[in-house]
Amino acid sequence: MNLIESVNSFKLQSDSLRSYCDNGTRSLFVLRLAGFDHEDCINFYGISMRLIHYNNEATFSGLALSLDLGDPSIPASNISVNGINIGVLNTTTIGTINGISISGISDFASKLNGLEVALWGTGTDYLNGLTIGGFASYSININGIKISFINISCRLNGLGIGFINAQMNFLNAQSEESCNDNFMISNGVVLGVFNILDIHGLSLGAINKGKSWLQIGLLNMGDSSVQIGLVNLDGNSRMGIPIINVNF
Repeated sequence: MNLIESVNSFKLQSDSLRSYCDNGTRSLFVLRLAGFDHEDCINFYGISMRLIHYNNEATFSGLALSLDLGDPSIPASNISVNGINIGVLNTTTIGTINGISISGISDFASKLNGLEVALWGTGTDYLNGLTIGGFASYSININGIKISFINISCRLNGLGIGFINAQMNFLNAQSEESCNDNFMISNGVVLGVFNILDIHGLSLGAINKGKSWLQIGLLNMGDSSVQIGLVNLDGNSRMGIPIINVNF
């Protein structure tokens, strides 16, 4: 397998907003204070402190501080941040965050390059960097490190640490459609109690299920090249050699 083909291209958001803003985009600077921000088609540079950012189309470069960035009830909020975003409650945007995004409850950005942290859960379509979600972390493609109680992804290229590390179809059969054309296979290392995924690399946990190069745990299940554990089963649930089992 060519690893280069498995890695997502680095996706950046420029200051250019969608085409219908081209004739009316305004650039603002330094300090922006208000309660509810509904203004669209703006590029802001500096510090923006709002109760809630409800912009449909906006880019903030610097510091964006609010209770909510984006409206969770409007999935088309296209807010991008270059710098630091702090959402005391939630962050919900189909835009791109380049830098650091921290939220008290949940943090979702369509594309994120940098660090993402939330107490309850994090989510991205494409992530290059580190994501830390207290309870759950969801992503389609991630290049980097993913840490959460439950990690769900289509493809992880890097390191996954969680109580449960699983692929998208772990939730239900229909959720597999979220992966679109992305093959549900990871590359790297997953560390957890329950690892339920296919990975080109190491799966280390109490129970490992899926195809991998190396499984290490108490119970290993799947067509893996090498299995190290008390009970080793192949993909057809046939018993292998205890302790160290090699599948050809």
